[in-house]
Parts: sequence; C-alpha cells; structure tokens
Amino acid sequence: MKRCVRGGALLVAAGFMLSLSACGGRSTVPQPGPAELQSGVDSASHADTTTAAAAITAPDGYSWQVLPTCFVLQPDGWEAKSTDHAEDGVRHYYWATSPEDFSAERPFETGFSVKILFGGGSNGTPADALAAKVLAPWYKKFGEKMAKAELYEESAHNGYRMYRFQYEDISASPALKVQKYLVADSSDFSVTIFTFESPVEEWEKSWSEFGQILMDNVGL
Repeated sequence: MKRCVRGGALLVAAGFMLSLSACGGRSTVPQPGPAELQSGVDSASHADTTTAAAAITAPDGYSWQVLPTCFVLQPDGWEAKSTDHAEDGVRHYYWATSPEDFSAERPFETGFSVKILFGGGSNGTPADALAAKVLAPWYKKFGEKMAKAELYEESAHNGYRMYRFQYEDISASPALKVQKYLVADSSDFSVTIFTFESPVEEWEKSWSEFGQILMDNVGL
C-alpha cells in the first residue's frame, strides 16, 4: 500500500519518494474484499506503516506512533489514549494525544486526534460513501454551531480522496478552532480523520508550536 506523508510532502512506497504535488487522478486497481480488509488491517498494514515510520527520523521533541492505517507524530510528554470498537458494522478506532489530563468524560481543549473508520468495502460501506456520511453532519452543523468554516483543500490520488478544512466550534466553552484532514482510502475501505484543536484565543500559539507539524506530517 502506498504511504502518503504530508508536511515533508513525500509519498513513501517500496523505498521511493514522490512529491505530493503530483497527486491527481484515481487508481483503477481492483479493490480487496472485506476478508482481505479484516486480515490486513492489523497485520500487513501495520507492518507497512511500522517500516515506513522507521525509515523517517522524527523531529526533535516528537516520536512516531504507528496506528492501524497510518503513522503520526506525538509530542514528547503528551498523554495518549486509544479506543477500538464496532458500531453498525463499522469499526471505529480512535487515538488522541494532548498535554492535558483528559478522558472520555473530560475532553481536552488542545490536542491532536486520529479517528479511523473501516466500512467493510463492497459488502459494506465503500470509503467514498463513508467519507460522505462522515462529512454530511459536519456540513449541517456549520450553520448551527460552527463559524468561519472553510474547505480549503480537496484532491484525489491513486484511490485516496482527501479533504482538509477548518472551522470554529462556537458551542464549546471556550470556543475552539478545529482543523481536520480527512482521507478516504478505497484500497482498504477506510476513512482516516486527523484533527487538531485548540481554544480560539490560543490558536496561533498552539498551531505554530504543535498543530502545524502534527497535521503536516502524517503517513498513510
């Protein structure tokens, strides 16, 4: 599977690199079925991301964390937690890291998270449809509790469909600025959502210190 690394703008696959700017068009390679998905997510995919992450030196103050479909940076000293469950035939994997002491009952204000959905492919929900299903509620909420919403990147490349957007969640207290990068991967019927969020008043500082490097350096 090809691995797309943002930030360094690299495509890592079998030891070669290609600028992300070359992205364009979609793959016509036959997609694997659900059985291949289930057997590959926690073995081949994980091994692939581990190999790719090991080949890249993490920036000072960060370490690579390998997740089921990707690898991401974690700042040294930040707490990390993860959950994994199935819901309505869709697997939900969630990983988050923050400098704050957080839990499901006490969400962080500043932090980075990755949510991965596996739709089941041809016998379930294809990646594009899953992405649309994920995006629809956000678009609806834009008019209800979100302000300054902006979809500023949309592209497709070799079976990946990518969206990057940000908004302010004015229903939160304090109000949060949120940036999301969503990737639908038709090769393994998954949708991976990278999110960085921080209080609006602290955004510039949080983004310059952590957000940009976390969001611009993810491996797929």
